[in-house]
Amino acid sequence: MTELSLRAATKDDSDLLLAWVNDSHTRQMSFSKKPVARADHERWLENKLRDPNCLLYIVIDAAGKPLGQVRFDIGPDREAVISASIDPEFRGRGIGAASLRLATLEACRTAELTAVRANVLPENAASLRAFERAGYGPPRSTEHLGMPALCLTFRA
Repeated sequence: MTELSLRAATKDDSDLLLAWVNDSHTRQMSFSKKPVARADHERWLENKLRDPNCLLYIVIDAAGKPLGQVRFDIGPDREAVISASIDPEFRGRGIGAASLRLATLEACRTAELTAVRANVLPENAASLRAFERAGYGPPRSTEHLGMPALCLTFRA
């Protein structure tokens, strides 16, 4: 497995993040199936980059190549909701679990989080495995955005 590290996302990552969010498999495994329009994405990214309660990391390899993204939306209780995706080219190599673990530990340390929750579609077996390998769990049935979901929790 390649050595991973994190860097803060910037406005320059807009095209990359848009490509990842609109990847067909990503859309299929998301709670919102509709592709994201560029203008909506750019507004969203600008807001997330300004939000003091959002941590948005780009996962990179030793050469600095972007492999994926991990985002934490932090609530007033110091609990966060995580969202992540891996570049399609790098899926199936264990990078997802390693990225989730690395980013979660960093977010817990820097933002003094007490817990992180992941909401995953029940049919998204790859994400469920990645979150469990990253130390999240156990999965419990819930509802997210009006859809059946499994919620996995990481306790800091």
